[in-house]
Amino acid sequence: SEHWPKSAVYGVCALAGITASGYTGLLVAEMIRLGGTGRTAEAGAVAGAVMFVGTTVMPAIFALIVRLSGSYMLAYDLVALTALASGIMLFWSGRGGASPPA
Repeated sequence: SEHWPKSAVYGVCALAGITASGYTGLLVAEMIRLGGTGRTAEAGAVAGAVMFVGTTVMPAIFALIVRLSGSYMLAYDLVALTALASGIMLFWSGRGGASPPA
């Protein structure tokens, strides 16, 4: 919002950057672990490539949705739905202790 003080905007941006940086390392480490000892280089490369393609392509897709719809609401709703779908898939994958409905 244009009513937020600049210090609050900078604080939120810093927090987002700090948490994103921590997540990157965790994801790459987990992908390498899952890849096994003989495929650490390939697993690390794939993890990095997929993450950075996402950070390159998704802002353009977001902007396209905003331009086509004329509003940020649809774009943010789609981001929220994507996060929700990811959470549901993780929950059903067994990490959340539940199974998908039969």
